[in-house]
Amino acid sequence: MPTKNAIEVRFGILGDEEVRRMSVAEIRNELGYTRSLGPQSEGIHDPRMGTGDRDQICATCHSNYTDCPGHFGHI
Repeated sequence: MPTKNAIEVRFGILGDEEVRRMSVAEIRNELGYTRSLGPQSEGIHDPRMGTGDRDQICATCHSNYTDCPGHFGHI
């Protein structure tokens, strides 16, 4: 497969409104995970932000552990 060289790479910082608009979860729950219930909604392990468990499916993109890119939340 032929390769190409990158000509330019740009980096930037998202503003507050962009972060809120793109965010899949607002983190408001101090419990991120419990043994009995698993990842907690609105916690730092909210299932909408992807999965760290090979047996789970992402609640946002419905992909598995390997194919989900991960999604971010905001506080």
